[in-house]
Amino acid sequence: MKVDLINHSCIKISFNNNIKILFDPWFDGNVFEEGWGLKYYNPQAFKLVKDCDYLWISHFHNDHFHIPTLKKIIQMNPDIKVFENNSYNFQFKSELKNIGFNNIISLLERKEFHITNDLIITRYPTTGIDNMLYIKSEEGNILNYNDCNIPTLGRKLLSRKIDKVDILLNNFNHAGKLFDYPNLENNQIQEKLIKNFF
Repeated sequence: MKVDLINHSCIKISFNNNIKILFDPWFDGNVFEEGWGLKYYNPQAFKLVKDCDYLWISHFHNDHFHIPTLKKIIQMNPDIKVFENNSYNFQFKSELKNIGFNNIISLLERKEFHITNDLIITRYPTTGIDNMLYIKSEEGNILNYNDCNIPTLGRKLLSRKIDKVDILLNNFNHAGKLFDYPNLENNQIQEKLIKNFF
């Protein structure tokens, strides 16, 4: 498989069977009432999503569910299938339809969805609106942990539900660290996040 970081939380994963999945696209503009901008602008971003088969959006925050980017994607790739997070307390379907998506696949909590016999995804919700996606494939297993934040016990219980993780995709931002004093250096934050999982 090939994992491409497009920018921010947007990842494209290409599998050997030619299936491509896109995650959390935000390609231009600002979010959170102009408070956040992209750290890196990728001029190739929209070109990279033309051939994607599937799209998954982890949660409703604008840096993951960026409506202007999603509208451009559906214009460029009208056949893309989008996974709708279908939970007890929220659903994506009406918002996705309003944007223009027609190929919507409902993704229930903790239920396996077989893209193929050898490519299986499972969505795990956490507190509030955050979700993680576990991807099991012959080429390796990926956990897109994204913005999730669960306590140590929750992580231990989760580790009993899933097989080994070959690639962990985790956020690396300062949004939740604004009140750390003294301010942590990037390498300290990275070490802290890594220790969080072991």
